[in-house]
Amino acid sequence: MFIRYSTHRVKGKTYRYPQLVEGYRKANGSPTHRVLCSLSSLSEAALANVATALEAGRSGQRVVVAPDVAGVLRSAGVLANLRYLDIAVAYEQWHQLQLHSLLGELLAGAQLDVPAPDVVCALVLHRCTDPGSKLAAAHWYPTTALPKLQGIAPARFHNTRVHRTLEALERVEADLQARLAQQLRSTQGAFAGLFMDITDTWFEGRGPQMAYNARTKEGMLRHKVGVVLLCDKRGYPLRWQTLPGNYYEGDAMGRLVQQISTLDWTRQVPVVLDRMMGKAGILAQLTESGLRFVTALPTNEFESWTQDIPWQPLADVSVAGTKESRPDDLARVHAALRRTPMVKADAGRWLLDLGVVTRVDLDLPGADCPGAGAVAEALRLALSMKAELQAGVVRGRSELAEREGTSTKSIERYLQLAKLVPELQRRVLAGQAEVLSLLHLRSVASRSAEQQQDAFEALLKKAGPRRMGRCPATVKSFAQEGPEVNIRLVVGFKPEAFVTERKNALETSREVDAFIVDLNRRLLSPYSHRVEASIRAEVDHFLRAKRWVGLFEVVVEKQPTGKFQIKLLRDEQAWARRQRYDGFSLYAAHPDIPQSASDLVEIYFAKDAVEKDFQTIKSELELRPVRHRTDPKVRAHVTLCMLALLLERQLELRLNEAGVPMTAPALFDTLRPVHLNRLRIGSDTKHTVTEPEPDVRKLVTTLGMQHLVDDERVSQRIHPRVSSIS
Repeated sequence: MFIRYSTHRVKGKTYRYPQLVEGYRKANGSPTHRVLCSLSSLSEAALANVATALEAGRSGQRVVVAPDVAGVLRSAGVLANLRYLDIAVAYEQWHQLQLHSLLGELLAGAQLDVPAPDVVCALVLHRCTDPGSKLAAAHWYPTTALPKLQGIAPARFHNTRVHRTLEALERVEADLQARLAQQLRSTQGAFAGLFMDITDTWFEGRGPQMAYNARTKEGMLRHKVGVVLLCDKRGYPLRWQTLPGNYYEGDAMGRLVQQISTLDWTRQVPVVLDRMMGKAGILAQLTESGLRFVTALPTNEFESWTQDIPWQPLADVSVAGTKESRPDDLARVHAALRRTPMVKADAGRWLLDLGVVTRVDLDLPGADCPGAGAVAEALRLALSMKAELQAGVVRGRSELAEREGTSTKSIERYLQLAKLVPELQRRVLAGQAEVLSLLHLRSVASRSAEQQQDAFEALLKKAGPRRMGRCPATVKSFAQEGPEVNIRLVVGFKPEAFVTERKNALETSREVDAFIVDLNRRLLSPYSHRVEASIRAEVDHFLRAKRWVGLFEVVVEKQPTGKFQIKLLRDEQAWARRQRYDGFSLYAAHPDIPQSASDLVEIYFAKDAVEKDFQTIKSELELRPVRHRTDPKVRAHVTLCMLALLLERQLELRLNEAGVPMTAPALFDTLRPVHLNRLRIGSDTKHTVTEPEPDVRKLVTTLGMQHLVDDERVSQRIHPRVSSIS
């Protein structure tokens, strides 16, 4: 037997695998060999020992362990094997960002035996390096080298201390955000662009007081809260707020806009906002604030600002909508675009700079009033469920519960809202009940029709001034105070988006046709006893799901046999208006913003930064689900996620600048095998780091942290603390 190395080359890298091989002869007597096992798991020293033993066996010699080495081996032992390098790199970056000193100033005097900044640091590192761990932070902490690095006895890090620190962190959240943005600007450079968006997180169980049962961004019914975030182009979190679960997006972002519009570090910096902020009244507020905003308008706002969008040459462009026809479809679109004043820009977009547009009349119904917040949306859902039950579209509450992904008990709660008298329904749908909880509304709905009005008014009075949104009266008074609003408008057009939208319309049209054919077939069945109201409700439900309500006249024809048949007559004028702005976007900006049309649109699409941040905190940092049960701890949990996000973004930025692009989770996974080992050798104790692979050593060298894998420097760093914390 002998050791053989098998060599493989993959993507420019060479890999060597040691194997134990045995020679033998085939049945015909020809010599050959076979692999007995792989030795990849053995260290180089172990492989050398095996090779020596095999050589001794072939030569008839004995192999013995030297007496001095044998004595050492008999007295050696591993006292601890702790997770190290991924923790140490994150810990080093934490200090380089000066987060420890910042929190030290803000949390001064809290928990002097174990400094609160050290507890926050441990919680953030837990969120970064092991977010999916089933171990709570207090159980995770002793399994790592972090107690050695921090000089803290693991027994002192317990749940009581963690919860007290979370409460302290929540109390300084506002000061932390104010100081953090200033510190990042001074150490990392000025902000080139700012981006704002909103997401939500949900709870296992009912959650805290600020949680409301409503639909998440993914459409699930959960007890949830919202999170609004402002970050810069690098993805650094600069401002964040945790919102009650019945938040309205435009109102929540509007409040944050008001806060940042007076800050010195936001002046002259473009702030990219979600399309939700493109409504007329909100644009007026943004312009008045002086913030250099960039956003996009909802399609239904286009014609209220301008009639100069060149849609006419594209109105009659036909799209076959198949994979094979796509090049020809795009060619026809480009030919039509050459008949417009639009100019081709980067990323395949065509642009038309409309300059600064002045608008006088802002007193439009629903221009600024948010209307349907979470409470109004819940009532709308309840009324829709009630109509479906009455029309026979669904067979009962159990079918509704299965479709909505919830329980029949939850369906019952929603249906109770539909017992509100019509006048209260109108007020709720207009957004006048967003300060109330669904529990409050159900209590009103459970009363008699005569008592509901007084109960509703009493709850509104107790809830205090309106916090969610702006009512139409406020919009009107705002328009009267400052009737002229000037904004910069840029028309954008994406040929690929135009073709895709027309293709999707063709596919949906075929689905509608197939639905009508199937419905007519079912209606002709001798077992069908459907009535006209039930049939119309089913058609309406189907068209609503496709968002095609209002495009057809539904004709129900009764046959001589007494059976019904359905026809859909398309409203060609409504259809043309629906397709008018396929592929078009309308970008809005502060009138004083100096960038060109192309740069302005590029700034808007750089908002991927905040979307990636939300993706990171929801998936990699596991913001959801939240398991805390009080509002302060939920807010502290969100703050921990934001600090973890900052730490990860800084590591990724440093690696990218060094030409080694890598995500933070991939970095931590690569570093994870390198542990801190505490050995007993004779009467001595020694700390040593697992020998890092070449790719690991390259990463720590790139980050300037090669001292973290130097045994001597690591021992010097932690050895003085061992006696006090072991």
